[in-house]
Amino acid sequence: MGFVFKKRTRVSIEVEVFNQKKVYELLLLLPFSDRKMMTVVVRDIEAQAIVVLTKGADSAVLGAASQKESKQKLASLQASLNTFSKTGLRTLVFGLRTISDQEFAAILSEYNQFRQQKVSSPMSK
Repeated sequence: MGFVFKKRTRVSIEVEVFNQKKVYELLLLLPFSDRKMMTVVVRDIEAQAIVVLTKGADSAVLGAASQKESKQKLASLQASLNTFSKTGLRTLVFGLRTISDQEFAAILSEYNQFRQQKVSSPMSK
């Protein structure tokens, strides 16, 4: 389709986008969970931009997007999803957003606090 996953290491992801190789530095991975979505934060090495990529259930991803996107865009997307579901198709929604270094630092700090709380919680032992 134009996007091919090529390889992943512990610190990078390589994809082919319309026959051109792109390498991203892997900064943070939030696996699928009860959030019903998976999120990856990467640095586009070429553009030096930090990008948040999310895929998951439409209800989860659109719920997160509704804070940032216009109601018109979301209504259009929801109409398409309704059409797909009426024909029996399953859907997976994908979203991306470019963030600043400061936004990433805040996300990483919050993530690390959450992990620390989870590790020190009596329920995790």
